[in-house]
Amino acid sequence: MAKVSVRWWMPATVVLDGETIRGEVKRLARDEFIAFEREWKIYGRPDPATADLVAEHGGDASKMAEAIEARERELPESERTARQRAREVRQIAMIVWIDEVVRSYWRVPEGEVEVDGEPVTSGDQFVTVFSAEIGTMLSIVAQVWYANVLTSAQRKNFGSLFDSSTTSEERPQALDGPRPAPIVAGAAPPDSVPIADATSPTTETTLVRSSGATG
Repeated sequence: MAKVSVRWWMPATVVLDGETIRGEVKRLARDEFIAFEREWKIYGRPDPATADLVAEHGGDASKMAEAIEARERELPESERTARQRAREVRQIAMIVWIDEVVRSYWRVPEGEVEVDGEPVTSGDQFVTVFSAEIGTMLSIVAQVWYANVLTSAQRKNFGSLFDSSTTSEERPQALDGPRPAPIVAGAAPPDSVPIADATSPTTETTLVRSSGATG
C-alpha cells in the first residue's frame, strides 16, 4: 500500500439551475499549472481599472455599471471610447480563457446533467451548453485553482465555500502577472473571438441526481 495515493481528477461540486451537481477538476501538470496561474492572476481578481468600484459596491452588477458610466461621462470622448474598448477586450479574453479551462479541466459523471435526454459529461459538452452560466463557469475555474493549491485537508475545511454564488471579492486576491500564451496553442486573439450563444430556447436541460461516480 502506497504511503501517498493521489488521483489526476479530484471531486468538486457546482450549483447549476439551483441544483448542486457533482463533477471533477483535474490535477494540473507543471506546465498546465504555470499557464493557468498566470491567467488566474489576471482574471481571478477584479479589473484594476474598476477595482475600487467593486470594493465600494460589493460586486453589485447594476450599481457597478452605473458607477462606471458616471465616472466615464466626465472623460473626453476619445478616452471614454478607449476605456470601453479595453473593457470589451478584457471581457472577451476572460470568457475565452474560462471556456478553455472548463473544456480542459472539468468533467461530470453520467447521471448528473442531461440535455434533450443526452448526458453531458465532458468539459467540452459543458461549455457548449452552459458557457453563458457565468456564475457556474467561474465557480469551476475557482475550484480548479483551489484544488491545485490547497492540501486535501484544507479543501475539506473549505467545504462548499466555492460554489457558483462565490464572487471575485470573496476569493483571495492574486498578484498581478504578465499575460501568458493561451491554454490552447493557436487560439484566436481576444478581439477576434465572438462571445458564443451557449444556450438555445429549444434545448431542454435536465439535472439528474445519481449516486454514480466518474471513473
